This record gives sequence, C-alpha cells and structure tokens, in this order.
Amino acid sequence: MTPTDALDRYAAFFETMTPASLDRLGEVFTEGDDVAGLPAIRRVFEHMYDGVERPTFRILHRAPGPEICYLKWAFSGVVRGRSLDFIGIGEVRFDAAGLAASHVDHWDAAGAIYGRVPVLGAILRLVRRRLSAEG
Repeated sequence: MTPTDALDRYAAFFETMTPASLDRLGEVFTEGDDVAGLPAIRRVFEHMYDGVERPTFRILHRAPGPEICYLKWAFSGVVRGRSLDFIGIGEVRFDAAGLAASHVDHWDAAGAIYGRVPVLGAILRLVRRRLSAEG
C-alpha cells in the first residue's frame, strides 16, 4: 500500500468515525501504536464520545510522504452546551501494511480548551497580549 493510499484510508476513517466504528480500529492502527495498543486508543476515543456531543473530524489537507504523512484536521463538537472548534495537525507513520504505527497530534490546547476556563482563560489572554506587544 502506498503512503497516499494509507493516508486516504486513515483520513476516511476519521471523517466517518462513530462509536460503533471503534470496533474497526484494528483496520487502521497497528496493535503496537505509540498510544500503547488498540485498547488504549479505544479508551481515548470512548472518552471523547463520553465528554463531547457530536464530535467530528474534517480533514482539510493531506500531505503523504515516504516516512511521515501529515493531516491538517478540524475538530468540532459541543461540550457542556458550548461549541468547541479547533484545527490541528496529525503526524502519522504507517507500517508496510498501511496501518498507523504512530500518530501524534499537534494543536493549540491553550486556545481551544484552556482558554475557556474562566480564570485560566483570562490569564492566557493577558500573556498572549503581552507577548504580542513585546514581539
């Protein structure tokens, strides 16, 4: 399987993922993924489905490479009645069979989540203003 084919299949899984499709994680991840195996990966997504209403991933861009592939994605959902939307980048390494052996996401947790916490959010906004004024 080519890196492009593996990335396309992987992206399609995320865009169509539901709680029921978690039974098919072994079709896209290796058993020894960097999260510590399929049961741990499943727990991550089950936690997401428990805490977020209508979570969805939309793939905005794909960049296949011979060793590392990248996905730019948008996540949306509802947490405690408030919409949650942010963009991130997934760095994925596939094995020879086209299964994800490693997936690391990069996203702005401060802006997406921590910034919504009343006191912490105010502190983060203050720090950002000071840094941008000094930059």
